[in-house]
Amino acid sequence: MKVRSTAYWEQNDLALRNAGPLTALTVEVHVALTGSVQQTGSWRTLPSDDFSVTIQQTGHSLVYRWVLKAGRTVSPGQHVFAVQFNHATGTRSAAGDNYRVDAQGQAGGAVSVWGGFAGR
Repeated sequence: MKVRSTAYWEQNDLALRNAGPLTALTVEVHVALTGSVQQTGSWRTLPSDDFSVTIQQTGHSLVYRWVLKAGRTVSPGQHVFAVQFNHATGTRSAAGDNYRVDAQGQAGGAVSVWGGFAGR
């Protein structure tokens, strides 16, 4: 996880590393609605046609969600998912920002990981 920021804008990067092909993948990044947070976009290093992408406000956070489309596969490697947003001028704490990744491999094994972006 990496946080890049300026006095009014931020990008949280999530690096996913998989040793084998994935047949199912959902990546969520939650950004706490602190300091006038407003979404400005997202990107990933994997092909855009392979994912359904949504950004919505729920409760006290913006939720960026990428879901691998049926029949698509994620090749082994390192892949980055990034969220971008504006915030009130000044330093913003990422303590309330977090992520969750749910994945399934071709061999049928499923895994979930989650954590936060607080360490900046």
